[in-house]
Amino acid sequence: MSKFPADLLSDPFFHKARVSRALGNSPVSESWLLQIDGMQVVLRRDKELAQKLCLDRESEWNIMCLAHEAGFGPRPLWRDQDRGLLLKEYVAGAAWTSQCATERGKLRHLGRRLQQLHGSGIKAKSVDIQAKIAVYKQRLDSAQAEQLASEAASLARILDAEADPVLCHNDLGFPNIVGYEPTIFIDWEYAGLASPWLDIAGVRCQNDLSGAQMRELLVGYSGLPASDYEDTLTLACQLYDLLGALWYLNLANEPDMRARDRMMLKSALDRVGRSLKLPRRGR
Repeated sequence: MSKFPADLLSDPFFHKARVSRALGNSPVSESWLLQIDGMQVVLRRDKELAQKLCLDRESEWNIMCLAHEAGFGPRPLWRDQDRGLLLKEYVAGAAWTSQCATERGKLRHLGRRLQQLHGSGIKAKSVDIQAKIAVYKQRLDSAQAEQLASEAASLARILDAEADPVLCHNDLGFPNIVGYEPTIFIDWEYAGLASPWLDIAGVRCQNDLSGAQMRELLVGYSGLPASDYEDTLTLACQLYDLLGALWYLNLANEPDMRARDRMMLKSALDRVGRSLKLPRRGR
């Protein structure tokens, strides 16, 4: 974990801050839990890669404000976009784990909560998947990236026609799901208007849910069994894995790439290779 930067300790804004602990250190950003005037807050600071990968921090801030007002996310407190800083309320409570997927009623509850988010009517900037694919491919500049990007672009065009875009979180691994009543979603940096199926696929791919577990989630989401959506869900999962593979390949040569990132890259490439018969290279 990274130490709290000396330049921020000397910043007047953080004079009253007490550093509780480091929370994360990825190739894209690092974060810390602070106490300021008795309040627990999270400070995130971007690294250079965040800008290179075109993360839209303006859109993220706007979505966080609206998601908090609607009861889906933590309260954003302050930002300094020039320095890549974001301060937000710390959400107390336990993050979900793989154990939650085996507990009775939990996945149906998550399905209902996800449906509430998608049905919230929150207006936001659309996720330009084709633009993201182009950025990821350009930075990799390899035959493998070209093939992954081509497949992703094709599937994205098909999925766009399957459902109207809604506000999606797009990164709902269990560590980003906190609490039960209410359940709060954290880390909104990939959020935006997109196909709801991409968000649903993200829950499956990020958490490696089985077919039976997905049926539980979808019963909660819409009251219909997953078999009714099998083709669309399969397509969305393939697209999510392709996007994930391109994203994690962009992190692969960064010094701060975490073991979890490498595991997610391997899993995404394995699933992509099985479903689309792509060569298993570039690990």
